[in-house]
Amino acid sequence: MLIATILYIGLTFSDRELKFYRLWDAVIKAECIFLLVPVFKIIWFYFFQTSYSLKDIQNFYPLSALNIIEYKELQKWSIYPLQILNLFELTYIIYLAHQVGHLTNTNTDNGLKIVGYSYVHALLLWVITIMFFTRNYY
Repeated sequence: MLIATILYIGLTFSDRELKFYRLWDAVIKAECIFLLVPVFKIIWFYFFQTSYSLKDIQNFYPLSALNIIEYKELQKWSIYPLQILNLFELTYIIYLAHQVGHLTNTNTDNGLKIVGYSYVHALLLWVITIMFFTRNYY
């Protein structure tokens, strides 16, 4: 509901009218992309990395920038942003932009502007907040 609200605010600033329930429906469809993450995680730990610890499971995010770097060498506050930089998030943003463009009867480029100005900025603020709390309290 929060993401749909953020996108609705972005639509309001771009002078587009759209019913909230249509935007809500598009966000719910886009959220299904993140259901693939646990499937990839289960497949990875069942077939490829059969010897693992709880820390490995907690810090593993499939197709993310964290997989390029060994997480044990990183400071705790830098793990979350590297987990967020992943192909699932990119696919989510592109699919959401396509849906917003379709719902506003424009193209995906316009939808990408709306998603970029609203959702991506909110995501960036969220990541910075998590980094701050992790750095100061963890």
